[in-house]
Amino acid sequence: MIHFVCICGEPFDVPAELAGESMQCPVCMRLVDVPRLSDEGSFEDDGTVRMGNSHQTPSGLGDKFRAFGQHSDMRPDLEDFLLAGTGDPATTPKARPTPRYDPITGELLLPVEILNDDLPPPPVINTGAPVLGYARTVPRAGDRESRVTLHWWAVPWRLLGGWSLMAISIIWGVHVFCTVGVMIPGFNVFFILPAFVITLILIAHYVNTIEEFGPNDRDSVPVLLRSVSLGEDVFHPLFRCLMSGLYAFFPLLVIAIFSPPHAFRDHWWLWLAPLGWGLLLFPAAIFTTVCGGVLHNLMPQRLLSVVIAAPVRYALASLVFYVALVGYGVAISSIEISPPTALVPSATTGQLLQTVKNTSITVGIFAADVYLMHLAAAWLGLIYRSKHEQFNWVLQRHERVYRDDVMAKLMNRRGKGHLADQQRLRESGARPGLPPPRQHSGFEVKL
Repeated sequence: MIHFVCICGEPFDVPAELAGESMQCPVCMRLVDVPRLSDEGSFEDDGTVRMGNSHQTPSGLGDKFRAFGQHSDMRPDLEDFLLAGTGDPATTPKARPTPRYDPITGELLLPVEILNDDLPPPPVINTGAPVLGYARTVPRAGDRESRVTLHWWAVPWRLLGGWSLMAISIIWGVHVFCTVGVMIPGFNVFFILPAFVITLILIAHYVNTIEEFGPNDRDSVPVLLRSVSLGEDVFHPLFRCLMSGLYAFFPLLVIAIFSPPHAFRDHWWLWLAPLGWGLLLFPAAIFTTVCGGVLHNLMPQRLLSVVIAAPVRYALASLVFYVALVGYGVAISSIEISPPTALVPSATTGQLLQTVKNTSITVGIFAADVYLMHLAAAWLGLIYRSKHEQFNWVLQRHERVYRDDVMAKLMNRRGKGHLADQQRLRESGARPGLPPPRQHSGFEVKL
């Protein structure tokens, strides 16, 4: 057993296996180090370290070697302090500079001599007068630096130029590749699964386009797999799209599952209401899951606030979206998954030309569908960029709005206060342009 005492007086008896460990005192709650077996007799009864006898230094030895190894004590004594400042500065020797060492390597730092050569002056670059600007997300009216850098009516031809046209062309090339791949005899059976995976990636790409034009404030179409991340670029957008479809068409699915088989044939008009409700809210649901951030914004009144904020633009985006969706259905249904007669050796020239014609029409429909899908996604993103402060959403990031009326009142009040200060200065006889005397802690400061 090791016996020791905490500095608060609490005694301890611990096994020898705990030598050198730390434990907490139950009285003062301090961490106490358990003495080692070799240090057990080095402590007093009150827990303090036992001091040994002081060793006497031989006479004269400390006086010779106590000043950094010098044979004589170079440190100033009382007489040096009393005579400080009484001598001639010209004859007084300069104090030796204190050496400096590198804090990491310990190397002695020596002064570097700088040559004072006659160098030509640096060229003057005319950068203009410095202007102090303030960051703001929603500018005041008439300001050119607006967050909405792309207007919705300019999107149709902006998609046909620059980087957007290149990205759309790549997406269209993927459609052509899938179309030709599923038409090759003997290979189309193995290409159906890769074509299905590519279709899911394309759906996720359209969802990402809404996010790029909306919260990310981009003015161009993103590339396929924009950040090369399956989670951010494929799985999350697909989950949002699937959740939006289930949410918008949930009443229609419930009616279709629990209604008898002949209900649609006898009472087809009862299906129009849930179908119309789903078609109205499906683009808003996708838009909200992408830009809203939280599931609380999928409440019906919050989805309808998206439609009410920009009804015309939302209707145009929804119309273009459904037209492109129908075009996709027509193009996919026209693909000949079975081996076409044009690729059989015994096919005639007319059959070959007919197959090429049908394939060209399918590829052309895909081109129109790709363009319309990107147009609808861009319009939905721009609705968020210009109208999101009007949505009835919750848990959104705060954006400071610049109020022209409030700032005008503030500047007017500041101008009136400045004129009143100048009038008081003239009446008091103080110099113009200087502030009046102020009182600070009982004394007066005058300029």
